[in-house]
Amino acid sequence: MDALYNKSENLLPGIVLDKEKSEFKIFGTSCPLDPFEFFNPIFEWFASYLKDPLEETVLELNMTYFNTASAKYLLRIITDLNHFSQFR
Repeated sequence: MDALYNKSENLLPGIVLDKEKSEFKIFGTSCPLDPFEFFNPIFEWFASYLKDPLEETVLELNMTYFNTASAKYLLRIITDLNHFSQFR
């Protein structure tokens, strides 16, 4: 599975989603102009990851600021992971 990396710059958060290194991080500031366009690849990555996840998945969120739209998408990521772990 390919890792997903995004450098933290301007108003976009940094992303490290690497199954092989067991690193799952979202950090920095999140105020994307089009939150769906930014977060959709993250949802797609996790959908693929959850087909064959590691025994333990720890998502590190280290946000300095996020807007309301980003909060909704971050909550969806957390909810999806939590929902999956309850039915595993």
